[in-house]
Amino acid sequence: RGKLDKFYDDLHPDNVNSWVTGFGDIPEHLLPKTFALSLPHWDERTSPEPPEPFGKMLQSQDTRDVESLRQKNVSGKYLKQIGFRNFASFMEG
Repeated sequence: RGKLDKFYDDLHPDNVNSWVTGFGDIPEHLLPKTFALSLPHWDERTSPEPPEPFGKMLQSQDTRDVESLRQKNVSGKYLKQIGFRNFASFMEG
């Protein structure tokens, strides 16, 4: 799932693990291959260039995604499927 940051306010300790697993809609054998992450974004109408180097923005967004879901008590078994770094590691693996 992309745009994880759009869901921050909707996620709570009582629903975060269900959300990560697609509320049961994702087949079990696919769950280890699913990820939730946000990509950096900015208002290109006001600034055609990113406000910071893209790599730095990517790292910041990754940290924000992981920490936001950690604070919502996402299960440790799903935490490795949150954020861009975990996704990139999976793709490289």
